[in-house]
Amino acid sequence: MTAGVAVHITGDTTIEPDETFNLIITDPGIFTVSDGQGTATIINDDNPPLSTTTTTTTTTTAPPPTTTTTAPPTTTTTTTTAPPPPVGRQVSIANRSKVEGNTGTSTIQMVLTLNGPATGNETVIANTVALSGSEAAAAGSDYVPVINRLVTFPAGDTTVEPDERFTLRLTNPSGATLETPCGTANGIIKNND
Repeated sequence: MTAGVAVHITGDTTIEPDETFNLIITDPGIFTVSDGQGTATIINDDNPPLSTTTTTTTTTTAPPPTTTTTAPPTTTTTTTTAPPPPVGRQVSIANRSKVEGNTGTSTIQMVLTLNGPATGNETVIANTVALSGSEAAAAGSDYVPVINRLVTFPAGDTTVEPDERFTLRLTNPSGATLETPCGTANGIIKNND
């Protein structure tokens, strides 16, 4: 079962490194948070001006060594202990990235996952957290901060039934035309019961 948190990012034409921020989930209530932090990356899509660079390479050859030393063989043993298996209900969040664009806003959809079917009672609180450093995205100018947003995992459908279908139809385009066939697409809700 998944739920999403939309974080709006702001496009610009500034040449800059990719920028990041974190989305933190807390207050799970009836389950535990197995991974409570997701990193969002705003990918810079602005190109620097073209420039001409001249590179000079100098190669020097060293004389061969006069003596050879052989080190005795060594053995390294590494033991890794796996973390304990998850206990009970857990929620996690995945990292995401999106190209920033040049103007307006777009959305990074941060995906939260619950490790089983939802009853409708599972909630978490989501907050964006500003990072520091040269690649940190600035709240307010690079993205719209998320503050104490309640995320609810909707209850699942447990009815045994055939797959269900719907159609999405686009109409009234402005500044573009609809591609045939008539700007429609079909969706299928696959039964998993």
